Amino acid sequence: GNLSFSLSGHERLAELLGTGRLRALWRAAGAPVRGRVRAALSVVRRGALPWLPPPLQRAVLRCVRGQGWMFRPIGAIHPGYARATRLVERTRAQEFWPYLPLARSCAEAQLRGHMSPMTQGDARAVKRALEILHGVALREPLNDRRLMEWCLGLPGEAFFADGRSRLLARRVLRGRVPSALFSAPRGRQAADWHVRLTRVLPGIRAALDDWRGDPEVAERIDLDRLSRLFDTWPAETPLSTRDHPELRLAKTGLGHALAAGMFIRWVGRGYEKPPDDPRPGGAA
Repeated sequence: GNLSFSLSGHERLAELLGTGRLRALWRAAGAPVRGRVRAALSVVRRGALPWLPPPLQRAVLRCVRGQGWMFRPIGAIHPGYARATRLVERTRAQEFWPYLPLARSCAEAQLRGHMSPMTQGDARAVKRALEILHGVALREPLNDRRLMEWCLGLPGEAFFADGRSRLLARRVLRGRVPSALFSAPRGRQAADWHVRLTRVLPGIRAALDDWRGDPEVAERIDLDRLSRLFDTWPAETPLSTRDHPELRLAKTGLGHALAAGMFIRWVGRGYEKPPDDPRPGGAA
């Protein structure tokens, strides 16, 4: 959906700047509605940044987000293992984000997403393997080719105008979903993640302590960093890095690390049950 009918459309600002349509750019950034300061920031971030050389783009993002902004905030991969396996170099060679330059039009963003290694090749093979082995068929209605081709033919203003994104989705859904959804504050996906993880935290810590004795896991996963995360685990759900500096690691990276660790153990010794799975009957 994010590559078709619910495309954010932020790339339209770069498209307008590149074609010299400065008045349209100022209106699209939402200056009359959002104010000049916010509009100017959008022009710089969404409009100008994609036109800088890719190395300069990454340098700007590094200054804004800090060192290690690409992998460190969200991943628990061991730094030594990342260097030994040349993670950064391989990521660059395979043209994974963030080594691709920022898109300069809505159509470019859509095409790049459809042709990304994340959606093609191995990703599709994994989905097919899951269906063959376990009968898990992943159906994606919004991945319909006819829908994608139709959306590729739409102009950028169909997705973004007056500082508002996802306009096509708003128009398509208006009158079909409760009107409160259009004015409600932006929600969060999996908002109960902290509650669910807190319930099984003792089991997770025990599993990580056990993994320290496995060189195959300890070499690849930064277990010391995860232990420090548990030592500072917040009592209440953090909403931003101001509440907890390792928010992204806790919310996303921890789950990735657990899945990776269990897979490594499964390959070496047979299937390992997830620690203290709170669901009836354990993992599906």
